[in-house]
This record gives sequence, C-alpha cells and structure tokens, in this order.
Amino acid sequence: MPSPHPPECEFERLADDAWLLRFGDRIDPECNACVHAMAACIRAADPAWLRALVPAFASLGVFFVHDADPEAVRSALQERLAATRGAAAARIGSTRTVEIPVAYGGVHGPDLTSSAAELGIAPDELIRRHSSGDYAVAMIGFAPGFPYLSGLDPALALPRLATPRA
Repeated sequence: MPSPHPPECEFERLADDAWLLRFGDRIDPECNACVHAMAACIRAADPAWLRALVPAFASLGVFFVHDADPEAVRSALQERLAATRGAAAARIGSTRTVEIPVAYGGVHGPDLTSSAAELGIAPDELIRRHSSGDYAVAMIGFAPGFPYLSGLDPALALPRLATPRA
C-alpha cells in the first residue's frame, strides 16, 4: 500500500522547456501510482504554462510553454507534489476494471507452445495462469493506444523475441 506521505521525487532537466520528475527506479504499483497521482494533480490545477504531460512507469515528463520560467515551473511542481499526499493510495483504490477477450494459440498466439515449453508448463496451464491475472495500465507507449501493463506473474515472464515480428 502506498505511503500517505508525498512521494520522493527527483527533478531533472529534460529540455529547455521540460522537467522529468523521477519517482524511483523500479517498476511497481506504488511508484506508478505516484506518477499518475502527480499527473492528475497537475491536470486538475490546469496551469497556464502546461503544454503536455508524459507519464511513464516511474517518471513524469512535464513540458511547458517556451516563455515560462523553468524555476517557477519547478516551484509550482513542488507545490503540486506536496498536494499529492494520499492521492497515490486513493488512485489505486479508484481504478476501474475492463475485461478484454483474449485468444491464445494458432494465428492469434504463435508463441503459445514455445512459451509454455520455455516455462516448463503445459499450454493450458500457461493460458489459465495468464488469464487469471489482474493487470494495470502503467503507461501508454509511443505507439498510439499501446498500453504497457503491470501485474504479470513473475513466473510467466519471458525475454523478448531475439528478432521482433514485423
């Protein structure tokens, strides 16, 4: 369960018109909840200097208008950070569930058999364990609409393919 205290956060200049807020160096629900709580807090404040927010697993890119004073933006962000007290915990409790139908094997999942073999389990067991998990959208990738999920059973983790499919 996330701490009720404001998350620790390091500020790093990303560009002349952007700060990168680092909430940690790990991929876990607490850290990710802090990222999204801060993004929600900034959006709710709707500052005139805000151009874009880019949440990731453990960091938040904050892009601001070119004529904004970077140090003034940093001060405003530090105030928002203090305002996120407890917001990360509330965020975890306020998610919604979306059920997504999944097809395994054949043309829908050509790696089912080889993945099961690499894990040392039967394909049916891989399907059962994978489909029984609860996953959370941790961030949206660079490809529009491509979500990166957290929550996979670590026992099911496999490395990426040596050569990606086209």
